[in-house]
Amino acid sequence: MAIPQDPVGYALQLLQQGRLPEARDSLQRVLSATPGHAEALHLAGVVELQAGAPRAAVALLSRCVEVAPGVAFAWSNLGVAYNASGDFTNALRCHEKTLALEPGNPVVLKNLGIALRYLGRHEDAMARFRQAAQRAPDDAELHRETADLLVDMAKLPEALQRYDRALALDPNDAAALHNRGFAAYKMGDADRALKDYRAALQFDSRFARALSSIGVVLNERGDSAQAATMLARALEIEPANAQFHNNLGVVLDAMGRTDAALESYGRALAIDPDYAEALANRAATHDELKRHGEARADYERAIALAPTLPHAAGHLLHAKMHLCDWSGFEEGVARIRGALERGEPAAQPFHVLSVDIAPALQRACSRMYARTLERTTPVAPRIAPAPRRGKIRIGYFSADFRNHPVAFLVAPLAEHHDRDRFETFAFSYGPDTGDATRKRLERAFDRFEDVRAMADAEVVALARRHEIDIAIDLMGHTRGARFGLFARRVAPVQAQYLGYPGTMGTAAIDYLIADATVVPEEHFQHYDESLVLLPDTYQVNDLAREIGTSPATRAELGLPAEGFVFCCFNNKAKITPDVFGVWMRLLMRVPGSVLWLVHSDDVASANLRREAAARGVDPQRLVFAPRVPLADHLARARHADLFVDTLPYNGHATTSDTLLAGVPGVVTLGEGFAGRVSASLLQAVGLPELVTGSLPECEALAHRLATHPGELASIRERLSRQRATHALFDVRRFARHLEAACEAMDARCRAGEPPGTIRIPATP
Repeated sequence: MAIPQDPVGYALQLLQQGRLPEARDSLQRVLSATPGHAEALHLAGVVELQAGAPRAAVALLSRCVEVAPGVAFAWSNLGVAYNASGDFTNALRCHEKTLALEPGNPVVLKNLGIALRYLGRHEDAMARFRQAAQRAPDDAELHRETADLLVDMAKLPEALQRYDRALALDPNDAAALHNRGFAAYKMGDADRALKDYRAALQFDSRFARALSSIGVVLNERGDSAQAATMLARALEIEPANAQFHNNLGVVLDAMGRTDAALESYGRALAIDPDYAEALANRAATHDELKRHGEARADYERAIALAPTLPHAAGHLLHAKMHLCDWSGFEEGVARIRGALERGEPAAQPFHVLSVDIAPALQRACSRMYARTLERTTPVAPRIAPAPRRGKIRIGYFSADFRNHPVAFLVAPLAEHHDRDRFETFAFSYGPDTGDATRKRLERAFDRFEDVRAMADAEVVALARRHEIDIAIDLMGHTRGARFGLFARRVAPVQAQYLGYPGTMGTAAIDYLIADATVVPEEHFQHYDESLVLLPDTYQVNDLAREIGTSPATRAELGLPAEGFVFCCFNNKAKITPDVFGVWMRLLMRVPGSVLWLVHSDDVASANLRREAAARGVDPQRLVFAPRVPLADHLARARHADLFVDTLPYNGHATTSDTLLAGVPGVVTLGEGFAGRVSASLLQAVGLPELVTGSLPECEALAHRLATHPGELASIRERLSRQRATHALFDVRRFARHLEAACEAMDARCRAGEPPGTIRIPATP
């Protein structure tokens, strides 16, 4: 092969033709012979920049400016290389050096502004962009960079105008199209965002960032399968992009593929170990898999890296509560409370129910969270009901149609609906576990639709084809919920029930089905939904639920043959230091007594035993029952003497389960819905005297009953009788009340009336 007379000029021609490997080889030959050849060093650095190797470019260009310190464009390209490698401090230094050599150069001013933007010096960056614009008013890239800065500064309407200006100057700028779409997305206009993302792909079919952004929006809209396809394409183009791996993890998690999601988060963190969002997402998946220790570690590191990461403080506190790790508990609650008061999204709504957060702040938290969901799928106007063709059609929507507390309660309700007046549909978007509860539910509903693989829009279309009159969301703001279904309006009337004890903070839900105990009239102000108040209690229960064969002796359960057995079978995340203090004082005041809890995690059990010892109680007086099928649990629970409930989040299904087993309990009436459920249940079974107004009152009553066996025996005997005669376990009576509520909601809708308070009278 002939050697060109001007190898550097030849390399420049190759570079201009996009023949980067050949240009690199030509320049390497020059530099082998003359290591200090400034022009070759500069051009070799530019080749590496165009090849996507900014660190290699930095090494070459740094050698160039050492040899030729007065060459402005070499300093400028070195600054660009530092920018591309993420070293914005050195980029700033290089651009300032370039500007000293070429004062007023608009390209240098622009690059200087870019470095300042990434260093968080937004006002300084804007000042440099303005200086550049005075000298180059028609620089499309400058307008796009200015718009990007305005997005960072949360000046979204101005950013959109600036993107429009950039695209007027260069309509084929795929980056400007994409970034305008992102600004629209942040403003809540996901439709416009998708349009711009897709337009960007028309100009550059390998624009990986646009593919990833489309995937994010599609996943949030419930089309996870197509989202996964988009992200896989993005990763084919940029396999070392940590953000794309993280985004794919979120999609896989939404599809129930938790192991694959963890692998994706792991790949993201292998690329960028300090990626706070990926740490938080991996923690959420660990939490879902009940790996609370691993979740805690990831959340702690995520918060250390990004202290204001949305919802992370609430997630961390909740993970620690699952472990009964109360280190920094009061401080953590105070931080979340303060952040919510300032309008900062410190926690998701479900996580504030277990701690001392006032109902007004719970509502504020739900509203903030709902706004983030509505950004992708804005709430659509209410739809008109289909012409009446006979029966009212009720659709129940859930990801938990399986062995799950909500499903245990819903199954007998579905079985007892009046088939002459109502037609029932289930829309399931959780796993098909094939367990007995799942099979029972499939038989109980008139129609059972497995919609896991459907996008939100497809589910909505299906529900409308079925002409559902009333959609009942059994999820609320809990994991696995699909808010987008209700934002799009699956039915003319939409209500939430059972799964989430609080307001959802959105206009997408018309009604909350409750009762006058969990939501008294003076609390209406804390709810965005209109209230449907059922008589008796809001919670459906069934006396005919299966109870297994009771173990013959306490010893078989690890309980003492003699001595009083206090119990609480609630989720560990509901236990607070104050409640545990009540329990420990009761053990100290009642000799020979024990506290019976459910084992959920070795760390949690060890932490509770350590906390007991710290309060002067023998840790062995805490007895942990293994998890067993519900029927077996109900059978063994009969060996307890008295349950003492948690606050501010009561037992819900666990309270009714324990009452069904024949064990009375002492409860405290809280402020919010979650803390008033046990009171509702006790009143519905005719034992209102077991409801107290404070933890000290709860402790005093529990102590009295534990030390007055005759009084407790009388209450226990009443409970045994009243389970069959009072409303709590009368599923037929409950079904009639709920059906009356559905008729009332439907009637208001068909009369053209907006949602309003509905009070259902008790059936005689």
